[in-house]
Amino acid sequence: AKMAYTGLIAQNGGEEPDLQLINDNFMAAHFRLGHPGWADSMRFDIENFQPHIVVVDTAASCFNIENENDNSEAQVVIRQLRSLMRVCEPGASMVIAKHANTPGAVGGKTVRGAKSWKGQSDQMVFHCKDPGRPRKDGLNLTRVVPDKKRAYALQQTLYLTPSFTDSDRTGLML
Repeated sequence: AKMAYTGLIAQNGGEEPDLQLINDNFMAAHFRLGHPGWADSMRFDIENFQPHIVVVDTAASCFNIENENDNSEAQVVIRQLRSLMRVCEPGASMVIAKHANTPGAVGGKTVRGAKSWKGQSDQMVFHCKDPGRPRKDGLNLTRVVPDKKRAYALQQTLYLTPSFTDSDRTGLML
């Protein structure tokens, strides 16, 4: 977090961002999910904060999922998430992190566990490390690859090139 903040300063012409703006626009809900009442906790936070984007990392740990491969359990969670999206302001987005599974013989990536996650989602993307020799600075080139595309979805691969703000590696920029 400190490296990202330092990177934000570097991208802002050396000026620190307004901390009140960060307070007003960012809410971390560490360890508030992952129990049987996760949906009620999430509803409370959404109703009181009205976020424009909700990021959940990862589905298995935050939604109290007992069997990652159970499509019916995934569908129950997805229905709860759709209900929570109706509580958000119009235009809000929800990003749910799931780990990828790379089938050997078939090739390509797919979501790990129940396939309902792919079938019920509006879009699916994979964040992948680029192949090749590691960079000398220890950072990796990555890409965001769209898999399931619907209207207004990411249509092309995004390439991310991280860099440090200085030789002491105190800040990180994407």
